[in-house]
Amino acid sequence: MVRNAIPHEQLHEIATRFGIRLAKGQFVDMADEAIDIGRNGGFPVVLALVPVQGSGTEIVVRHLKTPEQIRRAYERLAGFISTNPGARIMAHREIGGQRELSLSGYLDDAGRKLIELSAPAREGGGREVTADVLPVHEAEADAMVRALRDKHVLPTDHHILRTLADLIVRAAKMFETTPITGFVFDPVSLSPNTYEVLSATMTSEKHLGRQPHKMTRRERDRKGYYTPSGRQ
Repeated sequence: MVRNAIPHEQLHEIATRFGIRLAKGQFVDMADEAIDIGRNGGFPVVLALVPVQGSGTEIVVRHLKTPEQIRRAYERLAGFISTNPGARIMAHREIGGQRELSLSGYLDDAGRKLIELSAPAREGGGREVTADVLPVHEAEADAMVRALRDKHVLPTDHHILRTLADLIVRAAKMFETTPITGFVFDPVSLSPNTYEVLSATMTSEKHLGRQPHKMTRRERDRKGYYTPSGRQ
């Protein structure tokens, strides 16, 4: 199966449609622009080399805490642009909270869609993993979270665990109802009552066209398209 990387802008559109919060970043053309993001918004900063559709995988450098670290990381990523035509470097502030969680979706050998949650193991390296076949609703998401919590690789805060379960449900719905063939959210940063996906990739069998936005009745009314008679 040929899998095409979904472009960054369209990836954000898909995630937003399902209420999934991805890190907000901006493309930068020089190291000083990335450094300004840290100075204005706070350190640490994340840099990512974002490829064009189908041209490769995203390269991410995290935990950049000083202008010097940002400059070195930018120069390193810029060196890959010659072999990734059209790729650009994106920078954004890295939020706090527990990191190193990974949430992904993939097709198994039978063609079934699975959701997988993983976190670093407490001892011996490696990762603790739990997975389930779609559909994944609230009960299944809670069970996945409990499986890792019971291995002591997740925080015990109830609000954080509920936030993580909600993200799993939203990601599963996205995977189930769109033509994407896989996704990776890695890492996911968790804190009480919120989360942020710091880096995301998605793939599909075909190049996906832009999905037209269907305006709600309220949006149409604001634009003057709605009339009380119901005739548009």
